[in-house]
Amino acid sequence: MKHTIHVNNKNLAEHIIHLDQHLPINIKPLPHTIAYKIQDTPIITTTTQTLQKETITSLRQKSKQITTPTHLIIIKNGYDYNIKLQTGIIQENPQITIHHTTPENMIQTLHEILTQLTPQTEKPVTTNKHTLYHNNTPIKTYQNKEYLQHIQTILNTNPLLTLQEAEYQAQKQYYKHISYDKTNHLYKLTLNQKTTSTHTKLTNPIQEKNTQTNNTEQEEETLCQKQDTPLEPLPPTPWNNRLHHMTKEHTKYQTTKKTTHNNPDTITHLEKQNTDKTTILNTQKPDRNLTQTKNTYTLLKKQDKKLTKYYKTHDKTQARYIRDKLEQHNYNKTIIPTYEQQYKKEKEQYKKTYTKKYQTIDYYQRVTTKLYTNSTTKEAYQQHKIKTS
Repeated sequence: MKHTIHVNNKNLAEHIIHLDQHLPINIKPLPHTIAYKIQDTPIITTTTQTLQKETITSLRQKSKQITTPTHLIIIKNGYDYNIKLQTGIIQENPQITIHHTTPENMIQTLHEILTQLTPQTEKPVTTNKHTLYHNNTPIKTYQNKEYLQHIQTILNTNPLLTLQEAEYQAQKQYYKHISYDKTNHLYKLTLNQKTTSTHTKLTNPIQEKNTQTNNTEQEEETLCQKQDTPLEPLPPTPWNNRLHHMTKEHTKYQTTKKTTHNNPDTITHLEKQNTDKTTILNTQKPDRNLTQTKNTYTLLKKQDKKLTKYYKTHDKTQARYIRDKLEQHNYNKTIIPTYEQQYKKEKEQYKKTYTKKYQTIDYYQRVTTKLYTNSTTKEAYQQHKIKTS
């Protein structure tokens, strides 16, 4: 099993997206002094320009504060600064290992550190109760045994996968034949290329799928008499996974020819804009039915020409979570206490569904055009007609 690199939330979004194209990265909150983290070893990044500005006493004090093994990546920027004295002071601490690199070779150095910290082992992935083990070290605990068995078989068959990729494939296997309709907020069960039923709760299509796939040869009377067994806590859904929304590169229709603009003014106009490369997604509004007053978020819904108040909290993500669950259950207020307790367990997983790159971006607000209208054109035309007549 390959280990993922954890990236701090406070890093630049462009840097994270650039790395995400080459390495499997898990973005999660880390201390502000740590940029990346592989397993339990933090990786700190700095530049030659910042080291040149630091004094000798401040560098010695900062290096003394590091008591655990850490990797320091020094990125060359600006002029070729002479930082031999600064690196010598940092190397006095035996816990720090220094790597010199450039912004272009940043991914290559991270690859080298990744292989150095996590060497490939041929030992299979094992499980004990609800915990996943690799090389006798506990990796993660899960509440669903079937979901854990899927992850174990996927990692043992393909050891080059990361835990994130294995979880995504296990989610697709667990929720096989089940899809989610965002517009109608319904769960569809599709068997033999036909939508057999639609449900508002996710547990109902899972139970129906289990009865139809496991008991295909039984009679209808036995299927009706059989009682539904209680399900374990459900794993995260694949349509809310971050890997599900990543763009895939297709090599089928690629050509060697480069497309060029016929109008040279278009190229200069695009270069002057310096607009960020963003994707316009046809997603729903993330803050629908929510109103904000200072630091409180209130969930309001208009039904039968009456505006009713359903929920009120200071946490924005919690208000979104309760709103989504109420939409799935036709705004039934009795489910709010149960999903308040469930939010504590699914908080970190739910935050990933509302990252910045999944929000709807109005691209055309920032795009300017060279076209303009002149109000004096009509008057000039009329004067010209008068003179000629």
